[in-house]
Amino acid sequence: MPTSASIRSARLLLVLCFAVASLYYISRSYSRLPYPPAADSFMPGGKEPQKPPSQFPAPVQPMVERPPKEFPIPPGGKSRQIGKAKASFVTLVRNHELWDLLSSIRQIEDRFNHRYHYPWTFLNDVPFTDEFINMVTNMVSGQVKFGSISDSQQG
Repeated sequence: MPTSASIRSARLLLVLCFAVASLYYISRSYSRLPYPPAADSFMPGGKEPQKPPSQFPAPVQPMVERPPKEFPIPPGGKSRQIGKAKASFVTLVRNHELWDLLSSIRQIEDRFNHRYHYPWTFLNDVPFTDEFINMVTNMVSGQVKFGSISDSQQG
């Protein structure tokens, strides 16, 4: 019957083998990453150069100083959009998906739409409930429109 000392040493050996195997696996996965090619290994136009390099270097042309292009910066230092984009968030949703939808609306409003106030359009195959309309209207920063999609496949 094995003693407790032999069981402990077997456990220690097993943990040590697992750690070594893990380190080996991690190191091998990083060695398969491709290295970017060096600047001198790139040949434009294909695998081999079109003509052999010249033995005599080409004469150096003097650099011509050109003034930098200037782009007008609006007052305040921020570029602004000219005109207003015509867009809307269109969402196909059912009444029972309200709480999942509110989470998505919250993320979009917090990250993007609180600045631009784009309208939302919600479409459903049945009429929306009053709870759905009230909750969604309170979450959205822009205008809200609700619509119904009829089944056009009916004969």
